[in-house]
Amino acid sequence: MYRLLYGSTLVAAFEPKDSAHCLRWSQEAEPSRLRIEGNFEAPVLCREGLAPSHRWGFLASNGSFISVVGETGVASTLLEFPSVASGCDVWWREVSEDVIPPTPELAMPLWEDGRAMTTHAGMVGLCFATNSSSLGYIPLEGPEMGQCHFLADGEPRVLTGGLFHLLQARPKVAPCAEGDLARQQLLRGLRGRIDRFLSQEDHELLERVVSHSGSDGGQGGIYARLLNGLNQLDACQLKEVLSSSRFVAHELNTLGLHVLRSLLAERMVTARTLGRGYTSHPDFPTWHRDGLLIKDLDDPELGGDEGVLKLLRMVSGEETLGIPESLHWQPRNVTVQDTPDPQQQFHIDTFAPIVKVWVFRDPPGVNLTQGPLLFSRRSHRNSEAKLRWMHAYAQPPSAEAQREPSFRLKGCAAATEAASDFIAAVDGKIEMEAAAAATPVLPLPKTRTLVLADTSALHARGPGVATMMVD
Repeated sequence: MYRLLYGSTLVAAFEPKDSAHCLRWSQEAEPSRLRIEGNFEAPVLCREGLAPSHRWGFLASNGSFISVVGETGVASTLLEFPSVASGCDVWWREVSEDVIPPTPELAMPLWEDGRAMTTHAGMVGLCFATNSSSLGYIPLEGPEMGQCHFLADGEPRVLTGGLFHLLQARPKVAPCAEGDLARQQLLRGLRGRIDRFLSQEDHELLERVVSHSGSDGGQGGIYARLLNGLNQLDACQLKEVLSSSRFVAHELNTLGLHVLRSLLAERMVTARTLGRGYTSHPDFPTWHRDGLLIKDLDDPELGGDEGVLKLLRMVSGEETLGIPESLHWQPRNVTVQDTPDPQQQFHIDTFAPIVKVWVFRDPPGVNLTQGPLLFSRRSHRNSEAKLRWMHAYAQPPSAEAQREPSFRLKGCAAATEAASDFIAAVDGKIEMEAAAAATPVLPLPKTRTLVLADTSALHARGPGVATMMVD
């Protein structure tokens, strides 16, 4: 049993963290394995040759060097091994099956002389196909983003959307190289957006959320103190606040920085949608209310590909940014695994509205035994209850948020306590306007069902019944 899934995501361009310094390469370094998530054995990472033409690969158990393109040979005297720099964290992140990009912002590109390497596929990183113990490369941008390319038994293979590990790095904070002019420009941009898009009601909402938590120290004047704190940030910190990074670790989170970023992102999308007239789309009321649309892709009233493109513009508020010129659906074979899957934990993908799109085919169809998407309608909106949950999650030292910035519904004890009503609503134990009980998203009784979801809402993969993989 399996289902066919097609996916596309509206995302911003990948902007890597400056993690070039996080791995120090040396011929004298001891061969070792980087930390890996899950019950797997990590490869002994190494590289061969001289800059700028290193060959990246791993050391096999027999001592031979195997490159990311599958070339095998005797390890040369120019073989270098990495050690993790002090203050950095470098590890293999498990990417479970059917995880659609965006590429995590901590993905580590291949670096040469302080620059991210690029190929015909754009910027690339390293992936590790654990089932075949094969190291490969993964494009971090462009049309092949998120696909792990590797060789197995001498044959080229591609894993799309999971069942591999991705090399990630959390770099240590370095002194900001940006000057004061850049800082002033970034600050003007941020303050201008805040003044333009956030209302007095938003100011009061933020203050209620923060004061409820007590993280402000009970001193009052929360919003004004937060704005004053923003004025003190350097250019690099301001750039991070303005970026698509899912979480920014900073002391200003005690005053509601994460809440501010979430509100600002939502209000800007709403303003774009209104300004471009997309609220007149007949599906806008349902999308605005639920954050979810289920449509018959072959319904003539939808209007074919042009109708889908109109939907994409409406749900994103964008006219051209992130909107494809033409539609290309990428096939996925998806099976329920018999091992624990982190995607089965209810979570949000990020703090800002983000759209994922699927088409389900029938046959073979999808049913409850195949672990369909579970989705909490209305939880995409920044209600006071949801903001209480996110604010508590973001409080220093924010270990859970930094470890997994796609917040898990029950991943932080403080957040569970601060928003027990919100969590109970998603679980279906109480009724609440902020979030409907999560329910399965099943296709219509049609040949092709189009599903659009704002995955800043709480969602998860259903448990399903483990089956054999069908090629």
